[in-house]
Amino acid sequence: MEPPFHGSPIFPAIVLGLIILIIIINAVRFHKRIDKMDGWSKHHHWDHNDQPTAMEILNNRYANGEIDDEEFINRKQHLLMTEKELRLMMMQDVPMDKQDED
Repeated sequence: MEPPFHGSPIFPAIVLGLIILIIIINAVRFHKRIDKMDGWSKHHHWDHNDQPTAMEILNNRYANGEIDDEEFINRKQHLLMTEKELRLMMMQDVPMDKQDED
């Protein structure tokens, strides 16, 4: 009985070997890339909690009477809108340089 590929089984073995080799190489490259990103985040961590947030500063200024009601409401709405836009952009994964073009 003749094989369905009409020849030596070496040709399909070579093709299959190349496909497996390409898959292994890509898996190793992907794993190294993930390790690089993980290492970057481990060594470049900033503690963002050591400074007050913009909302805390705004609330303090309002409590101290530095700004009036109307200005407080406008700035608070602006901060909340900015926060929503940032969350939306992070969810859509929009690059920072593309945001300025809009």
